[in-house]
Amino acid sequence: MAASSKYTDEQRQIALDIYEHQGPRAAARATGVSSSTITRWAQQAGIAGRTTEKTREATEGCKRAWAEWRVQLLADLGPAVNDALGQIGRCATSDGQNARYWAITFGTLLDKAQLLSGGATERVDFGSLPADERLARLAQARDGLADELSQAREKRAVGQ
Repeated sequence: MAASSKYTDEQRQIALDIYEHQGPRAAARATGVSSSTITRWAQQAGIAGRTTEKTREATEGCKRAWAEWRVQLLADLGPAVNDALGQIGRCATSDGQNARYWAITFGTLLDKAQLLSGGATERVDFGSLPADERLARLAQARDGLADELSQAREKRAVGQ
């Protein structure tokens, strides 16, 4: 350490340890040393590039975890969509208000499943259609989702 340095060797080492695991901003917050000074120390110590690789690995790990979670959530949505469609059918003739609520639930679940699967979503007004045609179109949408879900499950099974 240079004689005129205002930081001790111990302060420098602590800052570099934090830098290696959490980056320059975290090291600066924890130690009170500026991030530019810590980055310069890291370059001098030959550890400056390591955090970039660790960040890249952590980012890739998060992306993989999110993709796995998304596939699982998509698979879980299938039975919920089916249940909502069944509820619509049961309520359609006897309880119009509950049928409406179940239709909203169905549409929301189907829309979210489409988003999770990467498919396009669109708004279609079924209000002017007779109840039996609305149910038929909802069933068609459900069947399309079921196909997508089985494909996602197959991809997941192959990946394991």
